[in-house]
Amino acid sequence: MPKPSYKHPILEYIFIEKTQNLTDFPTEILITYDDINRAMEMLGQQRPKQASISNFVIDLTRRRNLIEQRVSALIIQHGYDLDRAADRVIRQGIVGRLVKKSLKTSLWFEWPQQTTMTIVIQNRVPHEVLDYLGKDEGALLSVMDYCDVLSLALNGESETIKRVQHPKKWQPGEVDGLYTGRKNTLPILYPVEAKALSTGDDINLAQISSAYRTIRQKIKDVEIIPVAAQMTSTGILIAEFGQIISEVDFNVNVTRTVTVILDVPILTWQKNKR
Repeated sequence: MPKPSYKHPILEYIFIEKTQNLTDFPTEILITYDDINRAMEMLGQQRPKQASISNFVIDLTRRRNLIEQRVSALIIQHGYDLDRAADRVIRQGIVGRLVKKSLKTSLWFEWPQQTTMTIVIQNRVPHEVLDYLGKDEGALLSVMDYCDVLSLALNGESETIKRVQHPKKWQPGEVDGLYTGRKNTLPILYPVEAKALSTGDDINLAQISSAYRTIRQKIKDVEIIPVAAQMTSTGILIAEFGQIISEVDFNVNVTRTVTVILDVPILTWQKNKR
């Protein structure tokens, strides 16, 4: 049985508070920043223990987590599970929701058994950098930059794709890495959702959709091509997405997937093979 999270009493407090006078429980119970702060205060939990409330639900809802790792036994007994908030309500201060288990849907991107193409890229990370390189999202984006992965994987080096910055802290959908390029002289922005070996997490379509719409709200006159980048023990998996079809169901169109193999694998990435 997985070890209960220190967050479980917080969620349980919120659940009890929001259902104590109800005879007919709702299909979903929204959780706000204020709910979490109030529960922590009432339970005497210090703020530093939960440094980022915005990640409160995300950390519990990694793809490989079991329901027992997401919520307490009391919440499970009442038929609820924990889910991330839809992007359309994040801006309203809502960070997650308790939803009836029968209504919870999967928003995880399924990598195909065989990608559209496989390319081998020379590992150009400087030796003095390799000694300190980790296996988190920051390390993944650094390797992508040093090895010009996006240019080679998406454009075959015909058009260079350059980093704008990472992260791009626009709200409500923070972008892990923002890149720019051109196609037929027209500018393109590439918001990248990065996943690393250190978290054991996978690509979530809600995050892809959220990054797309966050940029679209800020910039109207540029093409936006969302990209997913998943660290592997031998390199990086790249997925390129097309138009975001549905804002509600996070229905995205995958245009191609690329397996990138580094000709000299990153040593630190080998210690946690995926």
